[in-house]
Amino acid sequence: MSLIAPTYEVIHPSMMLPEIILPYSQASGAFFLLPTEEPRVMLGEGDQAVYIRRLDVRTKAQAGQSAFEELPSPDIVATMINTPTYLVQARAEYNHHDTARAGVYGFSLVEATRLANQQGFVNTGRTALLYGMNPANGEGLLNANGATFVTLPADSYGNDTAASYDNGQMAFFLQNIAG
Repeated sequence: MSLIAPTYEVIHPSMMLPEIILPYSQASGAFFLLPTEEPRVMLGEGDQAVYIRRLDVRTKAQAGQSAFEELPSPDIVATMINTPTYLVQARAEYNHHDTARAGVYGFSLVEATRLANQQGFVNTGRTALLYGMNPANGEGLLNANGATFVTLPADSYGNDTAASYDNGQMAFFLQNIAG
């Protein structure tokens, strides 16, 4: 762990605000894409892969005013899908000297370390959800088979953001995408 807490000077008389300024990362909302808005935790310790059976059932039907002598039958294909699992870890090492230096700045090193590790887990989870840990294998929602990527071109006025885009041109663009 790296704690940088240099010595500082304070001029008196002065006022020391009790708050601490923290950088803030905006939540992406990536987990809203999941049905329960959070990962399903089902793995056992040491599981290296997840498997699920897939059943593709398709058929055609005949329609008419008279009976048919030959009718179509269903096509049923059973397959197995799998994906590897990944162990996400973070380390927190500190000693009483680090804890004392953090106290000089007025924060709990234990709590700061916990929050820092939590941030790392959430960021890693978001990246894995959207892009996969190994995107070349089709992992992640955006790399899934059949996922479509489209870039919105500038409209005739040069606008390229959703807020400034010409409404009619946006509707026409989306209609062409949806088919």
